Amino acid sequence: MSKIVKCLSEGCCTLKVAKILWRDHQTINHFVANSQHGCKKLEKKRRRLTARDLRRIKREVTRNPFTSSAAIFQNCNLPGVFRRTRCSVLRDTAQLKRQDWAKKYLKPDFSKVLWTDEMRVALDGPDGWARGWLSNGHRAPLRVGCRQGGGGVL
Repeated sequence: MSKIVKCLSEGCCTLKVAKILWRDHQTINHFVANSQHGCKKLEKKRRRLTARDLRRIKREVTRNPFTSSAAIFQNCNLPGVFRRTRCSVLRDTAQLKRQDWAKKYLKPDFSKVLWTDEMRVALDGPDGWARGWLSNGHRAPLRVGCRQGGGGVL
């Protein structure tokens, strides 16, 4: 900023100032038109979680590694921290359109199909795909897996 003002006060044109400072000449022209634009100092966003809250969350994760994030925040008494919804809820019309498409293009018997809202359902217990939380320095807790054939549920 001060270099631009100094060069312009010496009588240089904006093109020469742009070449000296390795900037686009339109940038120099915008500065000359309004020198106060863009000088406002940006404030940092405050963190929602303090260091103490993070320690509480880590402690809770090590105690209960297979709980959901909502349960962890609830156990730490942090109700104001939310996670964004990854996908919207299927409304009635969208569910009907999906079922019509599936009936048209797929062959299975739909009286035996379980419909869900974009989530994976495990009706047979832990099948090796259970998710959990692990912090540094802690081992994964042991799980007893199901030993059976077959696939997931739609």
